[in-house]
Amino acid sequence: MKEIPDRTDLVNHLGDIIYVHLFYNLSASDIFDGNIMGQKGSPLTVIDAYDLALFAKGNDKPRIALQWFQVALEQSKKIGNKTEINIPILLTELAFLHSQFGDFDRAITLAEEAYALNGTDDVVYGRYVRVSSQNVLPYSNFEDNPPKYWKNFTAICQANATFKPPLKWFHRCRYRCSPVPFKRYQEEILSMTPYVSVFYDVISDDVINDIKTKTARNLTKATNYYYTKLEGTEILENHGSARVLTKIAGDISGVNASYTPGRVSSGGALRVLNFGPCGMGKPHNHTSMYDHRMLRSGNKIGFVTFYLTDVESGGATVFLDIGLRYQPKKGSALLWFAVKPNGEDDVKMNKAECPMAVGDKWIVEKDIHNHENQAPRPCSTKLRGNQIGLDRAVHRFRHCRL
Repeated sequence: MKEIPDRTDLVNHLGDIIYVHLFYNLSASDIFDGNIMGQKGSPLTVIDAYDLALFAKGNDKPRIALQWFQVALEQSKKIGNKTEINIPILLTELAFLHSQFGDFDRAITLAEEAYALNGTDDVVYGRYVRVSSQNVLPYSNFEDNPPKYWKNFTAICQANATFKPPLKWFHRCRYRCSPVPFKRYQEEILSMTPYVSVFYDVISDDVINDIKTKTARNLTKATNYYYTKLEGTEILENHGSARVLTKIAGDISGVNASYTPGRVSSGGALRVLNFGPCGMGKPHNHTSMYDHRMLRSGNKIGFVTFYLTDVESGGATVFLDIGLRYQPKKGSALLWFAVKPNGEDDVKMNKAECPMAVGDKWIVEKDIHNHENQAPRPCSTKLRGNQIGLDRAVHRFRHCRL
């Protein structure tokens, strides 16, 4: 039987902490004290700080390593150096990093302090000589050359709350209704072009608990390139709660979202995803993501994401090209269309899930395909037609005023 947790699990968690630290530009001191983005947790130990520093250094994150070595040194001094850490080695680690970043004055001071404590140690002496003679190469790595999307992605994720592009006052809120049985949903429009909106309190706690209970044992590690550090599974339509979510997806989108296993369907299977520590979705455009079901059911035209939990810190859903950020709320549903009303693919639909920092995040994703949806969502004759105009034209006899 596997030991819980084993070394691999511990190493993975070190990596998660470093990634969250780097992504959200947090302070090592705050993380050490258990303060992460406004959430208070248990403090770390000096050994934890030292291990994080070594992990960051070994994974080409020298600036992060420098912060954690400094925290380890400060905390060691607070407890009178009563720790298992080799203080002279710690000092030379700091000295070496400072010299790699060009701060030789600080580096030499630390190296001399380490040499005074234990000059007979070969490692301490060797680093002391190299730092004193300034025989250290400058550092350059990934931190200085991030991917193109990195700056925009981190900036949107670091915001404190939901924010959206400016809208006219009469485009912000409306009602969507289901005639049989009659039910009214309040919709908040977050973006007109591309069209993104959110519906609050559309799922009951009973449905949420049922889905989490029934799928928890079937979760497997996600293998999709765009999703990391999470587990997922599909839930079939013969499940009562699955039928409820499919019905809601059809009601709020105004199109057919039904799915029948083994048959050509208008909607995809419901995917339940559980984001673990640092779980995230890399920026991607859904219109370019191929699914074997699309061979017969047509392109994906829309998507609905149901949120089964509140998220304490991190974990926001963002659309990078329009600067939109939605902080998940339990029981809400996010709707967006990947195709414009005139039938063209919307290239501004680069969506991502920010890394989880604190808490738990469960979502259910639902794809909507073109099959049998030409009538409820026909192509607009106007190249500049918007979703509200399309709804008014097609669903004018609904039991809601659009």
